[in-house]
Amino acid sequence: MLPDHQLSYAAREMACHFIDVYKDRLQDDSDHLKVHCYRAAFQHIVIKLHPEFDRGKIKLTVKHATDLPFEKYCKINLKKLGYNEVIPQDLMLEAKVYLKQWKNVMSFYTIRLALSPVLETIILLDRMLYLYQHGITSILVPIFDPKISPRNFLLLSHKT
Repeated sequence: MLPDHQLSYAAREMACHFIDVYKDRLQDDSDHLKVHCYRAAFQHIVIKLHPEFDRGKIKLTVKHATDLPFEKYCKINLKKLGYNEVIPQDLMLEAKVYLKQWKNVMSFYTIRLALSPVLETIILLDRMLYLYQHGITSILVPIFDPKISPRNFLLLSHKT
């Protein structure tokens, strides 16, 4: 990257996702994708209860999350975070309003994922530029189907 510049962890993490995989999920099972809205509504609760909470640092996963009532999903995740308090009813109702906006959350997530190839390209080109600046020629070679993994490029270099 440029001197004194760096991509955030969230940007680097996003770069490793591939929109085509998400597109397939959108076409197959929208209920499975509602978990993004569960996460967003849960994050609202955690931030209200613990404003000091550093979001984005912890990845919470609950199997079959959308098969659970939202209250149970929250209770499981609060416990994983080490919090044992009961969520006030007014805060739970506030968060449940967000659940009705799951299509908006999915739309935002889709737009976000559409940018992931751009970020991945920036990272790869930055590494190529570094090599070039040090007298090493390089090329990017796709080595397998990006649906298997978006990180399907091999940075091949040759020092002369």
